[in-house]
Amino acid sequence: MARPEDNRFRQYLQYSTIGLEMGLSAAIGLGIGIALDRWLDTRPWFLIVCLIFGFAAGFRRLFGLARNYKQKPTQNSDEPS
Repeated sequence: MARPEDNRFRQYLQYSTIGLEMGLSAAIGLGIGIALDRWLDTRPWFLIVCLIFGFAAGFRRLFGLARNYKQKPTQNSDEPS
């Protein structure tokens, strides 16, 4: 049986990765956009489109985490179980 402290620590770790996920999704979109622009010689169109998709993927993950946080009931350690 998991202790409440373990669950809380797991939530902290999950939410601490939000910034990393946002940055990485934008960087991946940027990299794909640059590669496609160089390959197809369409500068800067794929860079802009893929960067927007990268940011959208990051925000989608952020809103998904916020929705999950809202749905989960919070337990206060002061209250008896």
